[in-house]
Amino acid sequence: MRSVLSNLWFMPSTPILSNGGTKRGLPISCFLNETEDSLQGIVDLWNENVWLAARGGGIGGYWGNLRSIGESVKGSGKTSGIVPFIVVQNALTLAIKEFLDLRKPTGGDPNRKALNIHHAVIVTDKFMQAVENDQEWNLISPHNNKVISTVTARDIWIKILTARVETGEPYIIFLDATNNNKPESYKKLNLDIKMSNLCSEITLTTGYDHLNKSRTAVCCLSSVNLEYYEEWKDNKLFIEDIMRFLDNVLEDFINKAPNEMQRAKYSAIRERSIGLGMMGFHSFLQSKMVPFESVTAQQWNKKIFKYLREQADIVSKKFAEEKGACSDAKEVDLMERFTHKLAIAPTASISIIAGNTFPGIEQYAANVFIQKTLTGSFVVRNKFLQKLLAEKNQDNDKIWSSISTNEGSVQHLDFLSEHEKLTFKTALKGITDPEEKRKIIGNTFIEVFEEEAKKIGDVDILMQGTIYSDVVESGHASDNTSTIKSHHNVGGLPERMNLKLVEPLRYLFKDEVRLLGKEIGLSDEIIFQHPFPGPGLAVRIISEVDKEKIWQAFAVLLPIKTVGVMGDGRTYGYVCALRVVTSSDGMTADAFPFEDKDQHLLVFWDFLRNVGSIIVNNGRGVNRVVYDITSKPPATIEWE
Repeated sequence: MRSVLSNLWFMPSTPILSNGGTKRGLPISCFLNETEDSLQGIVDLWNENVWLAARGGGIGGYWGNLRSIGESVKGSGKTSGIVPFIVVQNALTLAIKEFLDLRKPTGGDPNRKALNIHHAVIVTDKFMQAVENDQEWNLISPHNNKVISTVTARDIWIKILTARVETGEPYIIFLDATNNNKPESYKKLNLDIKMSNLCSEITLTTGYDHLNKSRTAVCCLSSVNLEYYEEWKDNKLFIEDIMRFLDNVLEDFINKAPNEMQRAKYSAIRERSIGLGMMGFHSFLQSKMVPFESVTAQQWNKKIFKYLREQADIVSKKFAEEKGACSDAKEVDLMERFTHKLAIAPTASISIIAGNTFPGIEQYAANVFIQKTLTGSFVVRNKFLQKLLAEKNQDNDKIWSSISTNEGSVQHLDFLSEHEKLTFKTALKGITDPEEKRKIIGNTFIEVFEEEAKKIGDVDILMQGTIYSDVVESGHASDNTSTIKSHHNVGGLPERMNLKLVEPLRYLFKDEVRLLGKEIGLSDEIIFQHPFPGPGLAVRIISEVDKEKIWQAFAVLLPIKTVGVMGDGRTYGYVCALRVVTSSDGMTADAFPFEDKDQHLLVFWDFLRNVGSIIVNNGRGVNRVVYDITSKPPATIEWE
């Protein structure tokens, strides 16, 4: 293990690094427990939490068993809900609206706030179906299963998402998906999962089990460093040595845990669950100049995580034969040393120790940032980007200052190629520039085609239906042509392609393509079909209008809110713009007049009033519909 650690291939969690081999604390990252619906149950959980926290563990607590605000208790009293308790405890609650605002500093009773707490909500498939269908949702008391109140599921979901935007939380745990994929021993022993730990990366059973004994789940975490995957992947003992190490850590906890942690000790003995996590995935991709969102990155993802899963399963069975299966597995005749093996572990601290590799499996948030530690604040620069800049003689303070000014993004650096920009694109970079979006789409198209061509074999030609308006608007008609917008199939193509490009319609306008289609006998249904830009058309015209004259029809949801009135209440909703145009070649276009051919009367208002009512009545969050009457030029057909 010494060489593995010194090479930064693997890093134990901070409790192991801090407390391993000592008597001052325990080597466990966090614990999961739940309270009973009684004062004694709450007090018992508090007492346990004091001991768990004192020995260095984080705590995730499930409070969904408790009755909600206003329910009866012994005598003539009424409950005040769980919020007064969770000011000092982590929790889940039935009083969902108040709970969601727990970390929000404004609004409500300040005495019923807990700004520093981490909280989560449990979401079921049934609830999400109610959200999808805009149905009502019953809030049910866990005490007597009675309906306490009824709300609109979609309103609750919007409030959850709004809280996440405003405060970063709550975490969301999709419970049915979790239980559908729980370990085999859990399934055979009918052990359900109700929650996860603080960071939602490991889900274990808590509360009373099939033997009527209460469990406090134990998270024993560590992570491999994927940045060095190609250095350790052929080491056949690498995963085995790490899991043996974690098994020894668990044994150390079992031997040292005091009686006050009896429920946690019992859980560790029954399950021997570990969480082998991973960090440095984006670092690995950048070391190979592979964009995070590329098909190649997806292939690496599948290859690496399949390898980790297979190795973890093999080692668990090998250790079961060598040391014995864990109690749960043994009871149901499974040869497994560990109930739980892998986890998406948070690695904020240990990733710094591991050479500032990127924490977790997510994408870089910035290519330069301030790292705050107990010893001070330090500027951290992406080492792979720094290497690329050095190769281009651009590794200087001026360039890094411009990257910092642009929130850690490199998309403004003209000397980088599109591929290099994609490789170092950050998660927080909002791609709002239409040109950039088109080029990203163009690169992705070619990347997908080339990957598929490899699978087929003996393919070296890519045929595209590019037409001349695409070429003109992309600025490729001549050296002096200005760029109106880069079509993904022209201006959005990468600098280097492995496939030879063939475009038989490149020098024909759309009306000429339609004439050609008629000459070769294509049906009118194909010839006069609407263009299909981007991800698709949001609205189709289905009324009796002359569809041969309509070039394109769609709706645009604008990032603009306006005040409106619905019923007796004020609304603050989004604007939806409708766009219907007529054109012959796509180079110019006019707003479609909606004229009745027989009576020569405008049916414009009747039609749009209908469409507007449908959108506002069915599109939650939209309170205004407008119609775009602008021709091309000066506008383009699309909104972007």
